[in-house]
Amino acid sequence: HQTFDRIILQGSGRTDSGVHALMQVANFIWPDHVPFDHDKFLLAINAMTPIELVVHSAEVVPDTFNARLTPHIKCYQYT
Repeated sequence: HQTFDRIILQGSGRTDSGVHALMQVANFIWPDHVPFDHDKFLLAINAMTPIELVVHSAEVVPDTFNARLTPHIKCYQYT
């Protein structure tokens, strides 16, 4: 059983008060000594989050990726 050091989560940004966010992106550094298992990660992270928050996917990205500083697309829909 391995333990993790403190994880610092970098979110893609924030929304205005009262606005719902879909498809938010976040990143953190995964420890090199721990193999990444996509399915186990999704099960574990979703077991620890409130029901209103669901992690749909996870993938390994280059070390240069930053969810806040390197967005590819931001789309706003007002109704």
